[in-house]
Amino acid sequence: NKGRKSSRMYVTAKEWSAEWGGAKVQAEGKDVAFTRLRWDHCSISFQPMTDPVCAPDGTCFERENILQFIDKYGTHPRSGEPLKATDLFDLKYHKNADGEDSCPVTMKVFNEHTHMVAIRQTGRVYSFDA
Repeated sequence: NKGRKSSRMYVTAKEWSAEWGGAKVQAEGKDVAFTRLRWDHCSISFQPMTDPVCAPDGTCFERENILQFIDKYGTHPRSGEPLKATDLFDLKYHKNADGEDSCPVTMKVFNEHTHMVAIRQTGRVYSFDA
């Protein structure tokens, strides 16, 4: 009987939102909407990558940022698992005629909706459709 005032067999909308975890009113000026990180941005700095590397779990980083993090903490930034610089592998993107990153097989330009796959041995990045 968490906060219920009567013996009703239902919970009102106000009770649900206030006591049971329904939608909460955001504090004024605080927008906490989730936005997904772009595929070509570093998971540490959130900036576009110029020298991308990938961890064994598929998380992509800018080389300089992840090496500094590993030197300082010796762990993966997201999972906290031990991570060494030798666990990382380079990512190599194919550029189309317009200079955009694309799949070398399907020739589709990568975007935020593309499911991408990186081959660890070569570092080449492909569309999952390929």
